[in-house]
Amino acid sequence: MRSPPNYYKEENAIPQIRSIDDASNDCLEWFRSQPGAKVSPKIRLANLSSQGRGCGVVATHDIEEDEELFCIPHDLVLTPANSDFRDKLEENNDEYINEKLAETEPWIMLVLAMMYEFGKGKDSRWWPYFRLLPDVNTDDMNCLLVWTKSELEELQASAIIDKVDNTKNSDEIEEICCTILERVAGFWGSIYREDDYADPFGPVRTLAHHFARLIMAYAFDLEKSEDEVEQEEEEGEDGFVEDRDEQLPKGMVPFADMLNADGDRKNARLCHETDGLKMMSTKKIHAGEEIFNDYGDLPRSDLLRRYGYISDEYKKYDVVEISFELIFNVSQELQLSKGQAGAASNEIISLLEQWDAYDDSFDLTRECGDRSQKLSGFDPMLIMTLKATTLTADEVDVMRRLQKPPKPFLEESSITLLKDVVIARQREYVTSLAEDANLLQSADLPRRKRMAIEVRMGEKEILASTLQFLNEELEKIRATDDGDTVMGIASESGPENKRRRKV
Repeated sequence: MRSPPNYYKEENAIPQIRSIDDASNDCLEWFRSQPGAKVSPKIRLANLSSQGRGCGVVATHDIEEDEELFCIPHDLVLTPANSDFRDKLEENNDEYINEKLAETEPWIMLVLAMMYEFGKGKDSRWWPYFRLLPDVNTDDMNCLLVWTKSELEELQASAIIDKVDNTKNSDEIEEICCTILERVAGFWGSIYREDDYADPFGPVRTLAHHFARLIMAYAFDLEKSEDEVEQEEEEGEDGFVEDRDEQLPKGMVPFADMLNADGDRKNARLCHETDGLKMMSTKKIHAGEEIFNDYGDLPRSDLLRRYGYISDEYKKYDVVEISFELIFNVSQELQLSKGQAGAASNEIISLLEQWDAYDDSFDLTRECGDRSQKLSGFDPMLIMTLKATTLTADEVDVMRRLQKPPKPFLEESSITLLKDVVIARQREYVTSLAEDANLLQSADLPRRKRMAIEVRMGEKEILASTLQFLNEELEKIRATDDGDTVMGIASESGPENKRRRKV
């Protein structure tokens, strides 16, 4: 068991930890002492370091499906809202810092909260919890946050790379931490010791990156409870509730993050309830079995980005992203080849926004190439975008005046465009599926390279099966006398099926 980096004053120093068992027992005792926290007598924290997994949670008795394993009250979750670090900063009355915080991403806000609480030492409510958190370094984890540039390049054209800007992340963390260090005296507490370092910011920088890695590996997205969702639905105008796609706040959830995750052996899931976060069993668990968390329907690319591993169990959730920009550019080329002039990008976007169907990217899933799904596997908003990008400027004006979106049917023109888009997307990858399959035959592939190959292969498989399916549909259409025959419908309810839910 390794403790966080040794950047604290002696009076707040972490006591010497003899073993994982000592730290886990202390943390469990602390957890049980917190108001509202509950732990089933049928489970215990276990030292699984001999299996390469550090701490874990194991059943001591048989557990039935849908049993509550433990409950974490909302105020025990380590979040920026539950920490008083914002109050401390507001006492300084620094408008510049307040403006910087307003622009800061949720996960970086959590970094700041953790650093502040850690700097308080034993005065922090979460001090026993900090003692149990591991020292996660770049050798211990493989989330994309710690990959090198050359390692990230192995993902080739995967859109997951756009979600990872390690240089930008590092700069943002250091900028806000440095700003606070310079403008708020004593804020970092025991972390900052000017007399001990040639670079006074060094300890703050190191600990910031340490907690950033911990958050990537262990933090949870804090979703709204069912009661909160229902309340919003009741308050929704015209019977609909908007999905704003806003970033969910993140938090470190004591005890819940002690569970290991396994896509094949998952048997528990964290539920967000009104009275707290509850870990519930999803199947019967026998005494002696380890309890594994479930990450939900994550594609392997996101599993790798956030947690640093992949599993075949999540292969069915793989996606490949198609950008609006790519669809528009391919459509323009297709229309020019026919001697036509398409509408401008801003005109098409305006029309799609009027239809409530604009997005900057769309997911193709394994269902898109599944013949049993026919054409229902395609996102209705993608179909609307295909239709819109084939319009001329005059046709866009006509559709705007109609103020009624067309039904999301896939016709020959839309299928042809989508086929060309898929081909263009395939060309963005450096290697072929066959070449990737050959690369995987090597027994000495580095782990990160192997995972990158498997992720990009999953995306290429989706593109290949989708292309084959679209070609088959075009053959069916062209075998009929009517080239505009409608071959399928993407959704019974149209684009609102993705963004809105009927109350």
